[in-house]
Amino acid sequence: MYLGIEIGGTKLQVGLGTGQGSLISLERTQADADGGREAICEQIIPLCKSALKLGGFKLGDIDAVGIGFGGPVEPTTGKVITSHQVTGWEDFPLVSWVTRELSIPAVLGNDSDLAGLAEAHFGAGAGRSRVVYMNIGSGIGGAMVIDGSLYMSQGAGASEIGHLRMKPAQANAPWQTLEDLASGWSLARTAQRAAQQHPDSILAKLVDGQLDRIRTETLTEAVDDHDPVAMEIWHRAIEHWGVALANVITLLHPEVVIVGGGVSQAGELLFHPLRREVDKQVFAPFRDSYDLVPAGLGEEVVVHGALKLAREFHAQW
Repeated sequence: MYLGIEIGGTKLQVGLGTGQGSLISLERTQADADGGREAICEQIIPLCKSALKLGGFKLGDIDAVGIGFGGPVEPTTGKVITSHQVTGWEDFPLVSWVTRELSIPAVLGNDSDLAGLAEAHFGAGAGRSRVVYMNIGSGIGGAMVIDGSLYMSQGAGASEIGHLRMKPAQANAPWQTLEDLASGWSLARTAQRAAQQHPDSILAKLVDGQLDRIRTETLTEAVDDHDPVAMEIWHRAIEHWGVALANVITLLHPEVVIVGGGVSQAGELLFHPLRREVDKQVFAPFRDSYDLVPAGLGEEVVVHGALKLAREFHAQW
């Protein structure tokens, strides 16, 4: 039996399972991002114990713990390199800390890598040999799975889609990453500024003028209501995501491209225009040779990947 932990910029999740695509129990809470790494660490262990209690198991029943972290990591050393959203994670020995706190062996992976691994085995990529995954959440990440195995290049990760450089819209402006321009947090900040400039917009009225309450869900609700202010922001984001994915497809030519993360919960409001944009930008001979689909495992995708990682780790003993 295994525990799978997801540490994201906005949420924490702990799942209990066998690492074969199903969950026995799941606990979820909002990450205390404002409190930094120390506050989040204080949340993790109680959440693990709660998931165990909910599933009817004890710590002694657990063979290994898999951890999916929202940022670059060093799997071989078990250290977090940094977080691009939350302070205090630089060079933190997360595997050693979890192992010490739970007295259970642990293993670490990037959250997007583990999400891609899970989708390739249990989700929308099952049965495909070349799978690309991109998540759009508080940050943007990616993964490639080849014949069921993560492509890790030199061992410290690969497929960092969120850090592709994107050409700026304004002349002489600095180039920015896809994550800078179109992550969930970036879209929320852009929407807050736009609502401030347009107080009569649907976007502003959805939060009764309390602009700090605007999230990506607020933005997509305003887009669904055909608010011109929100639609302009959404259209620019679609262009950014579409160009990035078209470049990835042109370079790697996968069978399926899976998009997950919180923003993907917008459904066809995202996927219909995104497919159209990717088709417009991709290398012409590759059109119609791939599928672009939503993740099949929903918000639990990283937990499924963490459980599978723990299972593989335990099998190597």
